[in-house]
Amino acid sequence: MDGKTLICIVIAVMAFFLLLAYRQCRHPYLTFIVTAALGAGAHLLVFYTAPYTGINLALNSYTIICSALLSVPGVVMLLLLRHV
Repeated sequence: MDGKTLICIVIAVMAFFLLLAYRQCRHPYLTFIVTAALGAGAHLLVFYTAPYTGINLALNSYTIICSALLSVPGVVMLLLLRHV
């Protein structure tokens, strides 16, 4: 199993559990919008503070989509997967 397949499996499992959590909220669409904004904001925060912290996270369409869909745990996953 190569690295890309493993990443896709991890993202799919995380997305499944997030969808289960959204189903139990009173306002699932609003919850999704707020968590997507928090994930994208966390990603941008890591990106723009990289010169000061030394932690680099690429800013491209794949990482932004992952950050928005998986929120802050997605950003943490991207940071951990940089070292794999």
